[in-house]
Amino acid sequence: MSLFPEKLVFKMKGSITRETLIKMAVRIALVIVGSTGISYLHIMSTLESQTQRQLEKYITERGQRESSIFLLTKDNHAVLEQDLRRRLDEVNNRQSDFERLLVRSPDGVIRNQPKGFDRSRQPSVFIDKNLAITPEIRDRVLTFYDLVMTYGPSWRSRFQNTYINAPENFMVMYWPEVPWAENATADQGIPKEEYFWIADKKHNPARETVCTALYYDQVARDWTVSCETPIDIKGKQIATVGHDIVLNELLDRTLKDRLQGTYNMIFRGDGRLIAHPEKGDEIKQKLGKFNILNSGDPHLVRIFQLVKDLKPGQVVVENFQDNEYLAIAKLDIPNWYFVTVFPKSILAGLAFDNARFILILGWLSLLIEVTILCFVLRQQVASPLNNLIVATDQITAGDFNIQLDTTRLDELGRLAHSFNVMAGEVYAREARLKQAQEALQATDKLKDEFLANTSHELRTPLNGIIGIAESLIDGVTGKLPASTISNLAMIASSGRRLATLVNDILDFSKLRHQTIELQLKPVAVREIVEVVLTLNRLLIDKKHLQLVNAIPDDLPLVSADENRLQQILYNLIGNAIKFTDSGSVQVSAQLISSEVDGEESQIAITISDTGIGIPSEKVDRIFESFEQADGSTARIYGGTGLGLAISKKLVELHGGEIRVESVIDQGSRFTFTLPVSQISEVSSQGVLVSSRYQFSPVHDSLVSEAEAIAPNAAPDAIAKNRQPATNNPEWSILIVDDEPVNRQVLVNHLSLYNYEITEAASGIEALAILEGGLKPDLILLDVMMPRMTGYDVTRQIRQTWQASELPIVLLTARNQVSDLVVGFEAGANDYLTKPISKDELLARIKVHCSQAAIFLENSRLYQDLQASEVRERDRALHLEQSLQLLQQTQLQLVQSEKMASIGQLVAGVAHEINNPLGFITGNLSHAEAFIQDLIRLLELYRQQYPQPAPVIAAQIEAVDLPYLIEDLPQLITSLKTGTDRICEISTSLRIFSRADTTTKVAFNLHEGINSSLMILKHRLKANNRRSKIEVSKEYGDLPLVNCYPGQLNQVFLNLLGNGIDAIDESIQGQSYEAIQTNPKRIIIRTELSQDRQWARIYIKDNGLGMTEAVKQKIFDHLFTTKPVGQGTGLGLSISYQIVVEKHGGQLLCVSSPGEGAEFVIQIPV
Repeated sequence: MSLFPEKLVFKMKGSITRETLIKMAVRIALVIVGSTGISYLHIMSTLESQTQRQLEKYITERGQRESSIFLLTKDNHAVLEQDLRRRLDEVNNRQSDFERLLVRSPDGVIRNQPKGFDRSRQPSVFIDKNLAITPEIRDRVLTFYDLVMTYGPSWRSRFQNTYINAPENFMVMYWPEVPWAENATADQGIPKEEYFWIADKKHNPARETVCTALYYDQVARDWTVSCETPIDIKGKQIATVGHDIVLNELLDRTLKDRLQGTYNMIFRGDGRLIAHPEKGDEIKQKLGKFNILNSGDPHLVRIFQLVKDLKPGQVVVENFQDNEYLAIAKLDIPNWYFVTVFPKSILAGLAFDNARFILILGWLSLLIEVTILCFVLRQQVASPLNNLIVATDQITAGDFNIQLDTTRLDELGRLAHSFNVMAGEVYAREARLKQAQEALQATDKLKDEFLANTSHELRTPLNGIIGIAESLIDGVTGKLPASTISNLAMIASSGRRLATLVNDILDFSKLRHQTIELQLKPVAVREIVEVVLTLNRLLIDKKHLQLVNAIPDDLPLVSADENRLQQILYNLIGNAIKFTDSGSVQVSAQLISSEVDGEESQIAITISDTGIGIPSEKVDRIFESFEQADGSTARIYGGTGLGLAISKKLVELHGGEIRVESVIDQGSRFTFTLPVSQISEVSSQGVLVSSRYQFSPVHDSLVSEAEAIAPNAAPDAIAKNRQPATNNPEWSILIVDDEPVNRQVLVNHLSLYNYEITEAASGIEALAILEGGLKPDLILLDVMMPRMTGYDVTRQIRQTWQASELPIVLLTARNQVSDLVVGFEAGANDYLTKPISKDELLARIKVHCSQAAIFLENSRLYQDLQASEVRERDRALHLEQSLQLLQQTQLQLVQSEKMASIGQLVAGVAHEINNPLGFITGNLSHAEAFIQDLIRLLELYRQQYPQPAPVIAAQIEAVDLPYLIEDLPQLITSLKTGTDRICEISTSLRIFSRADTTTKVAFNLHEGINSSLMILKHRLKANNRRSKIEVSKEYGDLPLVNCYPGQLNQVFLNLLGNGIDAIDESIQGQSYEAIQTNPKRIIIRTELSQDRQWARIYIKDNGLGMTEAVKQKIFDHLFTTKPVGQGTGLGLSISYQIVVEKHGGQLLCVSSPGEGAEFVIQIPV
């Protein structure tokens, strides 16, 4: 049994099992693929044949179906034509019928008699005003009239209308929905219309049923076509029978009723497109005159040409160019072609699915065969060999816990036994080597830690040496002799040189342990090179040497850590100057690659000199640690041998590489590469090279090295880069450091300027000073102090003062990025690394103190501005509220005055109506009695004198006495009904116009609602856009309510008027039929609350409804959702004020979008 994972064994390259399985699988796979390809071709051929047969059957049936409406048209016309010919042969003089049915209109046109004309049963007639009405014309018109009235209603279910027109410019049409004849103008010319001339002999010599072009019927609001059949008698066209066919069902079926994956289209024989799934908008834009030949669509043009070139009897044609089949059915009567486009990709998909199934089945078979064969080979051959291979690999990886199966007695068993013995011996030897290696690594780690700690601890005394020497040179103890200043300058330069060496050792240690973190940003190479060359000019001394900056101005920016790039350049340029006595040192750069295959572009920077050169045998080792050109250089030129090694590591850390080319006595060329920055511009902080680099620690190393190389330079040459004392404003500085030397250095630096200095020897003492009342302008704070670190002190201070109020600058010998991050997170403003540069220290103190002073002044100004803004905002708000209240009061006064004026006007009108109305009402009853008396008297006369005189008999005949006796009582009854109605209107007007008094009065709310409905009755009636708005009243048993009746009437009028507006707005864009299916209504319901304390009125409509956002503002002053000019935004606001404020009630709104709105009025009883 195998001791190792079988999956790992099986994946080993070079396996016998694997090679055998691959060869067999490839051969079987080729057979499967070939069989699948042949199957695909066979299936595709079969599907094509079946599809063509099915398409022929489908298009034949589809053509018959779509032709049915036109064939029915032809049959209808044939029936009507036959009946027309028969009736014309039998026609008699029907002058009286003509005069009874038709009349000449004021415009001269002869139309239907208005009295008794019913368009739903009778056809409309139009006869040209200039046509002479001969007996033949009259008989033909009446024959057309009888036929259309007979057949028109019968054919109404399938056809929009039925009509017969004549060349003499007259027409009889049955079209119940449209008053065609009434609306036709006197100059209407029927023979000029397409529905007539398309059937004349010129355009229809075959005298068959023909169809007009597609057009959009504005009445039916759908696409329509007119079918016409001419009727000739004795070679003369006497009539044209026609139907208008609405094509919505046919077009809808064409686009939607289709085979899966296909689409249908219809076009005329002249290329005019009738229906297409993607051309509907274009057909509509061109009013049905979209022509395929002018469409600019080559696919449509090819389809049209193939259809027109169709051979007789052929119904399916293949469009090879577009890889599709066209199934064609011709609709003969309208001369249309119904085409089904069947993409061959459908067949390819079906064939591919079948072939894929065959292929998958083959692959499954292959997988089963390979799996069985694999199992046999692995068990019998590969498994024992793979166990040995895996065991060897594990020992190579250092895993010696291996025991192979040694129970077998063959060669593999003996090989396994020997392998186990060998593994034990190798394990023992590895253990000994590992112990020795761990001991060496521990020693190396102790060495690195000692080196790093020692270098770190050197920074503090170096800071004191350099700082005190510089302060003495600056004259902190008074003016010194020139020789003393020179000696102090040598002490300071030696200290800086030692500091540079410490920095190199720390960098070397960090690079070995890979702990350096780069701060990458876009950097301009030319500016950094210029800074480094400027600083290195101190190293030239008396050499005849020229420093050249040949970096082009348009060189792209590089992505680099600016301080580390400066360090690399200084090492390389410093070496070039050191080993070159005359000639030049030149720095150049170029773009060496562009972004190809995902690689970043790079910049190659070259430092070339004309110095002594490097021997060829030393070139390969020049970048190794502690390596120099030869042993003598260490004595002649100095150096530690770390500069180039550090530079190489830093370049590689940036993702670049460095190389050297050198010839003895001719010079050297050092070239290194850096990636081009992906950011094309540098921020304002990134381009200030001349100011930023003077603060970097690398700058200090440059100055120190320069001064170390030139120890005999004049003191004023060194001091000329130092900032002289100026009369700065007095600032208070708190210095916190546990080392007296460090504090003294800072005191010496600052005592030459107008600073008030306070010292603290620990963080605890500093906090005590601050708590005692001292508020310095800036704190210089050491990090590493006993009991309380600078980080802890910073956190404590930040609990009281913000960073902008009290700046803190940390001072430490620790310069790793992680240390800086901890300091800034604690709340520090800045960070200086020991040994400290005096110029940098003074510059940063000045910047931070100035910023703090500006912040404090800005804070004061901002607080004053905020207070002023609050005061002004309060004043503006108060003024706005007062103005709004004034506007609301004015509008309410205007509205109240308007309602009062309307009430007075209505009351006056009602009063004026009542006087004559009372006279009429009072006299009607007497008139009725008098008339009854007269009628009885006349009846008595007729009984007594049945044979009146001829004169009286003639008069009785003339006035139609029986009709008068029958109709006169009914006339009196109608007059009484009318006067009663006028009385109701007058009563409603008087109720609505009741003037409010200063006190509430008892009022019947139902009368108020009824009077408001009476006022709005004209708006409830049907109009040309909708039917009548039904009003449903469900009145409860309400007592009289103490209220202001006039004001409540105004509320009812506003709410009912808004309901009508909402209903009218909801029907916009709807057809008359759609409105009829959802009748519009207003429901008014009243009830008394269970505690009998409140009267409730519910007014509900089924209009648009309101959203939640609109409901929140519906009672706001001047809020309206109506278009400009149609609403003031006052109605509901005033209603709310009347109900809530004037009557102590409630006005609520319940509504949802699309479900109407219900207003609930609650008035105390």
